[in-house]
Amino acid sequence: SDPIQPESGVATTTYTPDSTGTKSFKAVFTPTDADAFAGSETTFELEVEKQATTLQLTAEDNKKGGDHVAITATVTPQVDGTVEFFNGDQSLGTNPVDTATGTASGTASGTATISDTFPTGRHDLRAVFTPTAGDTYSPSDTTHTLVIGSRDKKDTTLDLAANPNELTLGESTTVT
Repeated sequence: SDPIQPESGVATTTYTPDSTGTKSFKAVFTPTDADAFAGSETTFELEVEKQATTLQLTAEDNKKGGDHVAITATVTPQVDGTVEFFNGDQSLGTNPVDTATGTASGTASGTATISDTFPTGRHDLRAVFTPTAGDTYSPSDTTHTLVIGSRDKKDTTLDLAANPNELTLGESTTVT
């Protein structure tokens, strides 16, 4: 109930919500000179959403069938909760987010890690973050494709290049 500033005709106040949901506000104007000005009132609704979280999923590279692979989910911002890891539809397990791993610079984050073995081939990994403070933070999920090499085959690499690598329409290049 801050007073209206005579210069601008505007009253302001600061509001910091302590929960999510619809918040209703009501403003009532009571003039000091009721003979010259009519009073009025209005209402306003504000929707307060949960704070978003993001999840990034990484896995160790260059592993062969049967090797243990560390899979790490990074949650931003740094929020307590759990991460469930999946290989396709199969749950690999659920681990708590370690919020002690956050960084001092930039946006802090927390991590959850799991290790498992995988057969040769492609694996569609997924992680689902569930915050402890579900009323404040939203859950999030992400995916990552993991390719596990065969122990029976030698690793190969493939390079692709063009010379020249910049062209003007009508020119040619050699791709190797």
